[in-house]
Amino acid sequence: MKMQETSSYNLLDKIETAERLRISLRTLDNRIKAGTIPFVRLGKLVRFIPSDIEKFIEAHKIGG
Repeated sequence: MKMQETSSYNLLDKIETAERLRISLRTLDNRIKAGTIPFVRLGKLVRFIPSDIEKFIEAHKIGG
């Protein structure tokens, strides 16, 4: 991946991601620990790429 591409991300923090998914922070933390949701670790910080969250939602959609 090129540096230009990664610098255009508007990374979400845990609160923004939990709100977007309409889940609690505890549930989000559990998914992070289980490795079932994509995230980026920046030192101690955990961030999320919006397009990854959208793909996560689409991958878990049930029905047509």
